[in-house]
Amino acid sequence: MMQIIHNQLVALFLLSVAVIDAQFALPTFQAAHKPHDSNIIIITNNVLNLNGTNEYAYYADNSNFEPNNWSIQAWIDPSAVPTNSDNDYFIHKNKTYRIGLEYTASGVEVVGALRWNGTYYNVESGEQGYYVTTGGGWYHVVLTFNGTNLVLYVNGDEKDTNSNSSYSTQNQNGVFSIGRRDDTQSLYYNGKIDEVSFWNTGLSANAVAALYNSGAGISASSNSGNYTSSGSLVFYLQMEQNLNDSENSYNFTGGNIGSDDYEVTSFE
Repeated sequence: MMQIIHNQLVALFLLSVAVIDAQFALPTFQAAHKPHDSNIIIITNNVLNLNGTNEYAYYADNSNFEPNNWSIQAWIDPSAVPTNSDNDYFIHKNKTYRIGLEYTASGVEVVGALRWNGTYYNVESGEQGYYVTTGGGWYHVVLTFNGTNLVLYVNGDEKDTNSNSSYSTQNQNGVFSIGRRDDTQSLYYNGKIDEVSFWNTGLSANAVAALYNSGAGISASSNSGNYTSSGSLVFYLQMEQNLNDSENSYNFTGGNIGSDDYEVTSFE
């Protein structure tokens, strides 16, 4: 009888340890981007919060931002969205490519575009009836181009594709801006942004899904699972209280950005 009681006590102890471990195990790298209804432990992460009026970041024209194949990533949490026919841009390289939020009669969609031969060619999340809202938490946005296919992903899922073997983004000579449309110095993005990344390769759908990681995200600087393109990173801005590139020293300059625009965001 004593042996049975002992075994039961040991089993109960081991179960308690397992429960405690499950409750306090830290999530993966970007758990701060996990939706609010997720059952994860509180973790903090630095992000950049733009006011939608005059704050932005930029890097002067650079040919390394215009390869034959490329991909752009950003995590966004908008505080406001367009309420008329305007767009708000959180990524914009003048005369080259851009990603933003676009007002439509059905809702506000994520829209990406590539400029070729004087015309912008769009990919839109609204093509699948997918729209963003304020208060909706973080959205993971990736725009990829493999020399033919321009593909938009939101939260790990492909939303739209635009294909043409003649497309090219080389030698477009434009400033790379975060938070506004650069050529008109207008259409500012209002909200939080993080993990802005640029690769000189067109990421696969599996790689994008791995980066999203069911909402937890992973570091773009380390290969993991189906993500194997860390060696193709051109720049990686983690918004750790600055606009510094953690990969190749493409440090961005802030326009009207102060230290109080970097926030430590916590999620449960």
